[in-house]
Amino acid sequence: MAIFNYSIECASAVRAKQVKDMIRATDIYQDGLDVQDEVVSVLSKQGLIDELRVFSFCNFIDLSIVVWNEDLEFEEAEKLDRLELFEYDWSDYRKRK
Repeated sequence: MAIFNYSIECASAVRAKQVKDMIRATDIYQDGLDVQDEVVSVLSKQGLIDELRVFSFCNFIDLSIVVWNEDLEFEEAEKLDRLELFEYDWSDYRKRK
């Protein structure tokens, strides 16, 4: 299974710490787990997207996730159009509750 870079943007530093703690607790490959302000970065296998989606939904945490191959720098992946974006925004759902 391939390894990918993840950049996970959260609404606040508190939410970013929660995401970091969730990733740390998973039983999947991870390396370089770090948090800076509202952004969590990590190297992991593709299965992390499902974990983040479920965590986001269960905790109503909005996430913006950018994923690219580990063998590319961000700028190179962007230039080659090799970035994948995943958006989890629960604001409409919260308004309906």
